[in-house]
Amino acid sequence: MLFAAGAAVGLAFSGGCATRSRPAMTREPESRIEHHRIGIPATPVMFQGDYATPDKGIHQLFRWQRGHHEWHLTVLDPESTYAGLFLRRPLSIPKERDVMSLYFELQPPEAAEMLAIGLRDKRERKPAQNILMVPIAPYRVQPRTADRGGYFVIPLSHLEQDPALNWDSIIGVQLNFLEQPTLSSRHMIIRHLQIAPTQILDQRFAD
Repeated sequence: MLFAAGAAVGLAFSGGCATRSRPAMTREPESRIEHHRIGIPATPVMFQGDYATPDKGIHQLFRWQRGHHEWHLTVLDPESTYAGLFLRRPLSIPKERDVMSLYFELQPPEAAEMLAIGLRDKRERKPAQNILMVPIAPYRVQPRTADRGGYFVIPLSHLEQDPALNWDSIIGVQLNFLEQPTLSSRHMIIRHLQIAPTQILDQRFAD
């Protein structure tokens, strides 16, 4: 059965970001990641809503089918600056973050040149507490098969330079537009967005 969730959600927060080039909770966390893959969001139950700036500048649609999930983004306003999703319950990332990565597939792959990605925590941020955004393009990897799709693996250690990020309360993912999208890149699909052990991902891709 296919589920879909869309429409922008009006949420107030800071859209500031800091771009990085490549190279205490008072209660128990609500959801904990161990050493296995976890989709973001893996099921409709995990999904809270989406957001964008300007509010209706990007149409977003989420689909789940037989364990697979897709995040569709269609840019309606070329002046759009960012978009993102919120989870219903925060994730607690284990301290073994140095051996885990953020993985996803992007179509068209060329859209990576204009995108940066970052994680959000549960706390509302002031403008001075910017989200660390990592440009996507340098993290494209080549599968060992002949497939030429757009696959990306970003070590969590490259997102850990954000001193304000609370890894016990990851509540969402944000995409920033580094430049205006081209006509061919105004519709994008992110598939299989997940956090997984880097070793598992390395077995699939060439060095």
